[in-house]
Amino acid sequence: MSETTTHFEDGTVRIDIDEDERHRLLADEERRAVIDVLDDRTGAVSMSDLADDVARESDGDSDRRNVEIQLHHTHLPMFEDAGLVAYDRDAGLVDAHHALSTLTH
Repeated sequence: MSETTTHFEDGTVRIDIDEDERHRLLADEERRAVIDVLDDRTGAVSMSDLADDVARESDGDSDRRNVEIQLHHTHLPMFEDAGLVAYDRDAGLVDAHHALSTLTH
């Protein structure tokens, strides 16, 4: 994975991710729902709230518990490895960096 992080004086951050990684991150419907949900939030969100919102956002019929498991084991670690979120597993909190929304723009 190739990425470059740029910090601006106004506090915003831009993370440039190569096209292959960008496509991999956007390939899954639940990961796209995570981006949409976190893009509307400021500050950290609980895993429980995120799972509820992602289940509703993705297809409306997703089981919240299964979504939470996928978030914990797959989706959030991928975003964290890319430098797009901070995931505190012990506290059950997810904090998106402002750069997360740049994946879809």
